[in-house]
Amino acid sequence: LHKEYRRQRQMCIRDRSIQERKALKKFAEFIENQGGNREEILHPDMLPKARYVIPVLAEEEGCIERILAQDIGIACMTLGGGRENKESTIDHGVGIILTKKISDTVKKGETLALIHANSKEKAVLASGLVKNAYQIAKEPAKKAPMVKCIIRE
Repeated sequence: LHKEYRRQRQMCIRDRSIQERKALKKFAEFIENQGGNREEILHPDMLPKARYVIPVLAEEEGCIERILAQDIGIACMTLGGGRENKESTIDHGVGIILTKKISDTVKKGETLALIHANSKEKAVLASGLVKNAYQIAKEPAKKAPMVKCIIRE
């Protein structure tokens, strides 16, 4: 009975925190402390938006076995979302949303990712990089254990 009471109490606290947006407000505070605009966190419609949103489609059916993070990063940098050198400027409106994750099943033609770009040419380049970053296997991948081993002294 005591455990159930504790669980119910924790759920109430969690639900109240969500309704009061405590975590979001704390995140906005972090942004403001680093010189950012807290209002952009509380009102995301204020953030810059890309002109184009282009889907990256799966060319085959299967299961997502791997996603090469470095290739995703290079694709984002290609869009202008990162610096190639210290003189490069960052375009805050661009980015990549990965809609399929490792171990997800995918059908041919299904969206793997969404490219947010301000240039069609850069979007095409980034799209190719993202498509190549996804490794799709015919059979579902075996999930690696969360804990490989426990070391005891």
